[in-house]
Amino acid sequence: MTKDKKYRLVTVIGILLASLFISILVEAGIDLKANPFTKAMPISWNEAYFKLIDSPDEADLEKGEIVVALKRLDDDTIMAQSIGLIEAGPEECARVVHDYNNYTSIMPYTVESRIVRSFALEGENAGAETFDFWARVSVFGFQTSYLIRVVQLTDPGSHRYSSFWTLVRNPAAVSGCIDSDGRPCENDLDMNIGSSRFEPYKGNLNRTLYTYTLKIKGKSWTQCCGLKVGCGSSMRDVTKAIRKAVVEKQ
Repeated sequence: MTKDKKYRLVTVIGILLASLFISILVEAGIDLKANPFTKAMPISWNEAYFKLIDSPDEADLEKGEIVVALKRLDDDTIMAQSIGLIEAGPEECARVVHDYNNYTSIMPYTVESRIVRSFALEGENAGAETFDFWARVSVFGFQTSYLIRVVQLTDPGSHRYSSFWTLVRNPAAVSGCIDSDGRPCENDLDMNIGSSRFEPYKGNLNRTLYTYTLKIKGKSWTQCCGLKVGCGSSMRDVTKAIRKAVVEKQ
């Protein structure tokens, strides 16, 4: 084999190996999204929950402040966490957040919300209530639509109510997933992984510590800019909305 042929062979092998490596990375990303045809969750609670706030100042919480921390993983991906105190029991707070079909009247910025599918989870946390939930939000003029799979976890002994979620891959493949304009649903985000936890504050069953965690990545440059600007304030607004809703239901 001539030197030129060897060089070409090495080049071809290098290209093939690079393509294989890229494919593996792409698949790894896709695996973070739920399969629309299964009843399984591709991620665990530990992949949806992380700690950005180690120990919020109790005096700030008692004053009603909502503590927020943000971290940029790269130019497009943001991790965020908020912690706030709600003057109601954990179960009452959880009922508000689990009322997905009424988010347009409960949650800020939500212009469209609907449960597309509900089922008992298979695999880890088998039997847990699970929902494929379609939503469209508008934050500071930036509209974002997505279909997420939400798993609800309940621990009656500790009065802790948690949920975690990730995007559903290819929403248009889900039967009945049509937006309000009559078009097949599409994800406007590359990543939307998060968790929500309600637990008694200092053992008081009438006061709730609410922790909201989010890892989000936009697709377009303008969308990424909107997420960077509005993520912290929108998370605070979610906690405020839950406070308002539980008061109205009391």
